[in-house]
Amino acid sequence: FKKLVGAFSFLIFDKEKKEFLAVRDHIGMKPFYYSFSDGHFIYGTEPRFIFLISQKKKILNQDKLVDSILRTERSYENTFYEGIYRLERGEFLKSKHKKIEKFRYHEFKTPDYLEYEREEDCFEDFRNLFTKIIEEQSSGIDIIGSNLSGGLDSTSVTRVLADLNKNTGNKKKIFSYSFKFTDLNKNQFKTTDEINYVKDAVELGGLNSRIIEIPKDNYVQQLLDCQKNFPSPNLQGNRYLELFMIDNLKKDGVKTVLTGFDGDCTVSSGTELIQILLRQFRFYDALKLNSQMRRNLGFKDNSLSILYRYVLLRLTPSKLHFYLRRARGFDSLDFQFKYFNKNFKNEIDLFRLHQQKRKGMYDIKNGHRDLLNSRHFQNAFESLDIDYSYNGIEERHPFFDKRLMEFCLRLHPNLKLKNGITRYVLRESLKENLPKSVKNRIQKSNLSPYFFYSAKKNINNLIDNLTRRSSKLRDYLDQKSLKKSQKDPSKLSREEMSWIVNFNLHDQWIKQNIE
Repeated sequence: FKKLVGAFSFLIFDKEKKEFLAVRDHIGMKPFYYSFSDGHFIYGTEPRFIFLISQKKKILNQDKLVDSILRTERSYENTFYEGIYRLERGEFLKSKHKKIEKFRYHEFKTPDYLEYEREEDCFEDFRNLFTKIIEEQSSGIDIIGSNLSGGLDSTSVTRVLADLNKNTGNKKKIFSYSFKFTDLNKNQFKTTDEINYVKDAVELGGLNSRIIEIPKDNYVQQLLDCQKNFPSPNLQGNRYLELFMIDNLKKDGVKTVLTGFDGDCTVSSGTELIQILLRQFRFYDALKLNSQMRRNLGFKDNSLSILYRYVLLRLTPSKLHFYLRRARGFDSLDFQFKYFNKNFKNEIDLFRLHQQKRKGMYDIKNGHRDLLNSRHFQNAFESLDIDYSYNGIEERHPFFDKRLMEFCLRLHPNLKLKNGITRYVLRESLKENLPKSVKNRIQKSNLSPYFFYSAKKNINNLIDNLTRRSSKLRDYLDQKSLKKSQKDPSKLSREEMSWIVNFNLHDQWIKQNIE
């Protein structure tokens, strides 16, 4: 299985031995659910197909619910249904003598950095591999789409696809799909609109450009109403953009679309280089690099905060650091803790969560590895797979090709962050493909203006729902904190508002799927 590349999940049954192998791809792009009881193994791409066969009652897995609202990764093989399991990314099942065993065949390892005498050699290797992946993922397809947001990742995929088509003499019909938010005020327009970047990419040729106009609407309510369609709570606040995309793909007869998801994670910004310099006591170089990066991103200098967080706190014993955070209150541990009640907080292993956060902050050698090994990707992929596959469309994600992920993991951070420019290797490798405006673009746009508009519009109803006796999260949430937020919703931060929506999505999923 280690030699397989791509998105897949499948089962092979040996009729003679009456044994099987079941496997899922390295990142979890294709779903695989199963149950095994009384000698019966039932599997499918969604739990609902398993229940159709087993006819068993749907029972909520409370432990999974707790893990989900805490955002922990303790039991990802378990699902929100008791007795239903999920084959995880990079794993396979093997049956023998009416028993099943699970094995892991793929996991990203601590990297040995590649050594390059010249940066240009690295850029050439990246460019060749990235181009090869785009060529393979578009091979044999005459009509293909590409998500072109105007950002660095999606533009890289789209422009390499178009240039390949031209340079190889192929005659693929390539459609690019971009979003234009039509109901924004001036301030929102400045931080959201990407059409100028899109136009620069389209002007280089080879694309049939589609600009999809997105009106303001109650998209949070739409997301709440659709939870029955998914095997776990769908928390994708921008799902409405995918639905607009699907409608336009169908109009153009496109069955396959390439995306830029998730170039940020695969390439990485290289910010661990700042910590490396700090640990080498090169404080001036570290703070200079951090200041350059933040200035490019449009943020204020935070040198004192960097020294406090990555020097003083790192040298502080973990227990002492934990008690310092506790002294500031539970809320400082994470945004959602503000809304947890006392009984629930007392059940949480806070020190373990604190240690996980410290590991993520200070394990610089393995930070990128752990990000690529994260199990959270599976939920996003499974939600996308349902929306697209039910409409006869396949999304393909070049940045999640296993070969590219392993290559980027082995690049030293000084090839990813240079002179304050993040994802340096991607920009330099594809500088002949990208429009200059995108290649030099540092800041990102806000693609969630309508989500927060909708959340604000519904906030009183959302809080009311969580305080009702019928709420499925009532045993975990603090009623006083919720009602206090309701008195003056204008003071809610975006993070707090997002968590109120998140709790409601969990509540609605349970009501629509378990009851």
